[in-house]
Formats: sequence, structure tokens, C-alpha cells
Amino acid sequence: MDPKIWGNLPEELQERILSRLPLKTILSFRSTCRRFNNLLSSPSFLSLLPPQLNPPHLLLLSHPNFPSHLLHSYDSSSHHWRSLSFSASHLTTSSLGLLCFQPSPTTLTVLNFLTRSSKSIDSPNCSSSLTLIPSPSRYKILSTSADGAASLYDSRSANWTTFAAYSGRARISTAHSGAFFRGAVYFVTTPEPFGVVGFDVDRGRWVAATAAGMPEEEGLVFVRLVGDGVGRRLMMVGGVGRDGISRSVRVWEMEEGSWREIGRLPEMMVRKFGSVCYHNYGHVYGFWHEGGVCVGCYTWPEVLMFRPVLPDKWSGTCPTQPLDRLDQLCIAEVVLRVSESIFIILMAFLNVIF
Repeated sequence: MDPKIWGNLPEELQERILSRLPLKTILSFRSTCRRFNNLLSSPSFLSLLPPQLNPPHLLLLSHPNFPSHLLHSYDSSSHHWRSLSFSASHLTTSSLGLLCFQPSPTTLTVLNFLTRSSKSIDSPNCSSSLTLIPSPSRYKILSTSADGAASLYDSRSANWTTFAAYSGRARISTAHSGAFFRGAVYFVTTPEPFGVVGFDVDRGRWVAATAAGMPEEEGLVFVRLVGDGVGRRLMMVGGVGRDGISRSVRVWEMEEGSWREIGRLPEMMVRKFGSVCYHNYGHVYGFWHEGGVCVGCYTWPEVLMFRPVLPDKWSGTCPTQPLDRLDQLCIAEVVLRVSESIFIILMAFLNVIF
């Protein structure tokens, strides 16, 4: 093809053409120039690859019974745990192969999992929630506090920018990282009734998640937002019930400005889930993994997986925890706290240059 024609093609079309090439050819292209290297490492391109070419996902586990610099990764394809050692400690958030540590209250360390290159960053707010937003050749970190104060770090300029605080009456829930979706990072607002607001990363302002509001249910007892990591899908996991007790667990997906229900947890699973959580829904967490939503509880070592494309949408998994070096007295604490710091790493790493 004439280079002039190729150069004038939209980047999205270039990605679609390149994604149809053999994997060996794709890998060889990465060494030709930095532009190709960035393009072929971008989340949008990697999502176009056939399933057999997609590398496996890993669950990255951190808990107090291991040294703060030692993490364990679980490969769901081989069902094995592996120990990983890092120079930084106290992992706070991750996205698409980039890890963000907070070794001190005022310092962040962003590390590229593939190259092990890292960068130290001054943190503006030690009590805030951090959300890592990667792109092909840069990354951003959104720092938010419960009162709606927002600061954004851009790796390209190496500076923090502070924006106007959220002006709504509700408070931003900082117990979990935000979910990135179509250029904005979304958070749940508290107290009940719950709501969802987003921070537009490009425009630097707070926006409403949807004009339609929250799903019209009898009562949402808890809500968690889950994004797919590349900004294309946003899902909500919620418990529905009354008097503070969840009688049903449902999954909704954001479609065309409104929430559409796409699944419900079977009743027997709901009963077990409620019993192990002791109806303390602050222990519930959710994350995206291998094309679906995972739901768990800090007091329960199992993880429920919801995959919309499968006939049997719900399944439960319980990978053997890496307890080789823990004595019997530590096991109870591990079971209680093992899920507090689960992070998802897509083994399709970004070539971020520090």
C-alpha cells in the first residue's frame, strides 16, 4: 500500500487492518518505530485481537501477612500462584499492566509491570481514592476525596492539576477506585439513596452518569461499579432488598444513557453470599476479569464470576491461596483479609515511557 494512503487512514481503521495479521508479524512491527510500538500496545488495538491471541489475565494479591514489597499473582489459565517482588510497596491501584504504589502518605510510585521501569510522584492528598487511567503512550492518575475534590496527574506534563470540587449534596465514595468509561471516571455517591457521578478527564469537570438516574428497584442496599479497563463497558453490581438486607444481587450495564439489567445471582447463591457477608455490604468488592464481572466479599475466599456470553452466566471459583509460609494461626486473618487488595492486570502491557 502507498505510504501516503496508509498515513491518511483513521487510526481506528489502521488498528482493524493490523489486528488481522499473524501474531509473529504484529510483534515484528513493534520494533520498526515508536508510533507502531505505541499503536500495537494500545488497549483499543489489543481488544481487537482474536481470543486465542489475547494473553492471560492475572489476579494480583496483596495482604498484610506477606512483606509489603512481595505480591502474589494467580494465573487463571494455569491455576498457579507465582511470587512477585517489587522495589516499591503498598499497592493502591492498577490498570492494564501499570501498577501504582503508595510507599508513603505523600508519595506515589507508578511501575510498568513489563519493563519494571518506574517513576516517583508527589501525591497531593494522602486520604484520597486513586484511579489509574492508561493510554498508549501516557497515563493519568485521578485523585478524589469524599468531599469531591479532584486532582489529575498527567505523565506527559508531569504535573498535577486541581479542579473544582463536586458541588452535589452527596459524598463521593472513596472506598473503591473509580470505573473508567468513555472518557470519564465514575463513582458511587453516598449516603442512600445511592447515585453515580463521573469526572470527565478531558474537560476536567464533574458530570452526571445518566439522565435516567439509578435503576428503579425496590431498594438498593449496596452498589459497586465495574469498568472493563479500556473505557468501553460500564457495569453496576447491586444488592436489592429492604431494611438493609439484600434479597437479590443483580448486574446492570450502561447502554445509551440508561442502566439495563443483564443478570441476577441465583437465589441459593444469594443466600450463601448474604450469610458469609453477615449483611455487612461494606465488605463487598467487584472487578472486571476475562470478559465478565467478579463479585466477592472480604470475609469469603470465593469469587463469583458473571459472564454474560455464557449460557450458565454465574460460576464460583476458589483458587488455593498461597499460604505455604504462613502458620495455622495466620490462616484466619488471611481468609478475612485476602481480598482487600485484589488487582487485575491484563497481560497486554502498555509501553509507557517514564
